Amino acid sequence: MLKATAIAGIVVLLGAFSGSAKAADVAPEDLEPRFHDMVRPFMETYCLGCHGGDLPRGHFFMDPYRDFGKVVEGLPIWQEFILKRVSKREMPPKDAEKRPPLEDRRKFVAWIEALIEHEAAKKASAEAAAPAQ
Repeated sequence: MLKATAIAGIVVLLGAFSGSAKAADVAPEDLEPRFHDMVRPFMETYCLGCHGGDLPRGHFFMDPYRDFGKVVEGLPIWQEFILKRVSKREMPPKDAEKRPPLEDRRKFVAWIEALIEHEAAKKASAEAAAPAQ
């Protein structure tokens, strides 16, 4: 019985993000425009109120990530902290003044995943093109 309950929980969790927004839906040339049109407004609405300014909660400061280039530079942080917490619905926390609708959360997560995939592909391509030493 416990195994069936655990499996059902996993299926529900996976289903929560199986909606229309997927990393594959974000073309590499759309990453930066979508950052400006969707990601940055998401951050400004749901993240920077607590993780910006002079005293960010949890000592996690997101102000530098208002710039697309800084997000690319800080991608390991985005992957380890932001992606995990937003996709698990840990952030914004349940007691936050504003919480994003599920579809907005899915789009935000899909964008991060697409950026991770794109940067990994660029790195692999550069490594393959590098002369052997």
